[in-house]
Amino acid sequence: MDHFVNRTDELDRLRTLFEGRYVNDKVHKMPYAKLANILTYKAHLDGRVCLPVNEYDTSVTCWRCGSQNTSREVQGRVECHDCGLDDNGDKNGASNIAKRAVGKDIQSPLSTVGAVVAQPETQVRLKGPNGEIEPANSPSDVGLSLSEGSPRL
Repeated sequence: MDHFVNRTDELDRLRTLFEGRYVNDKVHKMPYAKLANILTYKAHLDGRVCLPVNEYDTSVTCWRCGSQNTSREVQGRVECHDCGLDDNGDKNGASNIAKRAVGKDIQSPLSTVGAVVAQPETQVRLKGPNGEIEPANSPSDVGLSLSEGSPRL
């Protein structure tokens, strides 16, 4: 059975935006609970399970080693000081949310449980023990062949 991750927390954040009186009026009158229920209903019709996931600390937790010893000096990047991962911040957060949704150990490749995270083409780098730099978001890094790799944006 496929899973659909329901992140209604993003909907709640819409209420804090200020886009002018007309737009704010429309946004504040939006029935967020109804939209979340429709998403759950449509997922069920498609044979999927809708899972609520707590996204707390997913952007600062390393998807590879699970450490929170990370820094985000640049908004779109996350660097892990324990394993040396330098990765796209959105991909890092999405990978952690997917792992929480499927309830697997942080070390398990997502491909083994049927989860896929769309990964943007980025300059992800791993720092090896001798200081060498190599790409980190290649399919071989997570034990996949090119035909099984996750989709690229």
